[in-house]
Amino acid sequence: MTGNTYITSVAGQLTEIRASQTSAGAGSAGDIVALNSLGLIDDTMLPTVDNVTLVTSVNLAAGDLVNIYSNTGTPTAQHADASLALRANGYVKTASTSPATNVVYFDGILTTTGITPGTEYYLGNSGQVTSTPPSTAGYLSQDIGVGLSTTTINFIANSPITLA
Repeated sequence: MTGNTYITSVAGQLTEIRASQTSAGAGSAGDIVALNSLGLIDDTMLPTVDNVTLVTSVNLAAGDLVNIYSNTGTPTAQHADASLALRANGYVKTASTSPATNVVYFDGILTTTGITPGTEYYLGNSGQVTSTPPSTAGYLSQDIGVGLSTTTINFIANSPITLA
C-alpha cells in the first residue's frame, strides 16, 4: 500500500503514520484518507447507502443491469430485460454464479465497454446497455444514464415507459 505519510504525536512521541487508501472497517477508524493510484477515494472508504447485498436467481457478469423482484418474499436480483418488461433497478460490479449473493448498486458509475461520452443509454431488449431505445410494443423504454467516458455511464434508474 502506498500513500502519503503524516507526523502525529503518539503517547508524547512524534510518529510517522501512513494514510490509508482502503478501509478495513472499524479497524481503520480515525485514519486519514489517501487517494488511490487513480487519484480517487476507494469504494471501501465511501458509505454503502447506495447498494445492498441480494440473493441472485441467475448467473451475473460484472456490469450487468439487474431487476429486483420478490421470490416468495425474498428480494432477489435477476437480469433486467426490456423485452420481458423487467426494469433495471440497479447493476452489479462483480460476477456471481447463482445461487449466490451479489452487491446491487442503485446509482453511480457503471463500468462497461463501447460507450460514447455524452450519449444517452437505455436498457436493451436483452438486458444490455444500448444507445438505441427499444421501439417494440410491450417492451420497456428505460433511460439508464449518460456516457461519461468510453467505459463508464452515470447510472440512474429512471422510471421506464411501457411501449404501446
